[in-house]
Amino acid sequence: MAAREQISKPGDLLRPGDVIKDKWKILRMIGKGGFGQIFATEYIKSGEKAAMKVESCNLSRQVNSLNLKATLLKALQYNSNYVCKFYGCGREEKFNYIIMSLLGKSITTLRKERSSEYFSTSTALRLGIEMLLAIRDLHDVGFIHRDIKPSNFALGVGHRSRRIFIYDFGLSRQFKDEDGELRQARDAPCPFRGTPRYASINAHNAMELGRHDDLWSLFYLLIELTYGRLPWKKLKGKNEVGARKRKFNHNRFFDKERIPNELKPFLEHLWMLDYYSKPNYELILNNLTDGLKKRKIQKNDPYDWEIEEPA
Repeated sequence: MAAREQISKPGDLLRPGDVIKDKWKILRMIGKGGFGQIFATEYIKSGEKAAMKVESCNLSRQVNSLNLKATLLKALQYNSNYVCKFYGCGREEKFNYIIMSLLGKSITTLRKERSSEYFSTSTALRLGIEMLLAIRDLHDVGFIHRDIKPSNFALGVGHRSRRIFIYDFGLSRQFKDEDGELRQARDAPCPFRGTPRYASINAHNAMELGRHDDLWSLFYLLIELTYGRLPWKKLKGKNEVGARKRKFNHNRFFDKERIPNELKPFLEHLWMLDYYSKPNYELILNNLTDGLKKRKIQKNDPYDWEIEEPA
């Protein structure tokens, strides 16, 4: 099979048929990046399917992110409806691994599958509410994501196929100490973290990132979902993108017919926040919810990808 040929290359950590801890059987590779590989796996006793992320033991401590992901998933298991189920983690001779529930298509994939490459207001506002609640849950356990983007949100599978899940916590950082107190922002310039298209201006300015920076990324994400593109889409490199964001009058977003006015109070609130501020999640949530009520949109209305596009 093609999948077997793909993962038989030198350097691949697992092959279909491999068994981990006499419990989990590897089915196929479903993803591969610079620092790890993701496999579909099956719990041998029950046949339950899951995803296994593996990273080589040779990675430096700074690069190896599975411990952080496991910590976050454990913390969120009973504190959020928007994270994968955590099955376990461990270490083999050549790699570390974490096992979590499988997810469906990412929001990026769903958007790009549409001929218009943007969503209806109904779909975008409901996605915004789910994403906001997922981010709030993460912040409530003392972490910021630092790479909020549509490809880090995905649908569930099976009976959870209409739920949005946040994932990939590889760039996350704890912003509270063990006593629950806010950590002091670093005075020295901070390394850039995130994806240039969605990163806040603070990220481009090498500042310490806080809760509001995750929400800036969510704001840019929602503009893209409703309009189809951001003004800096074609720019290359974080420096060019950062320069464009600094000069851009963000109120011009609302000159576009498809962008809902309910995002304007969101933007106005963001300008008021700094690293030490706690965002008013309820304010943002209420504005998005009001947008649904005004348009008589119901929570269970079909999403765009559940409706066949006209030929």
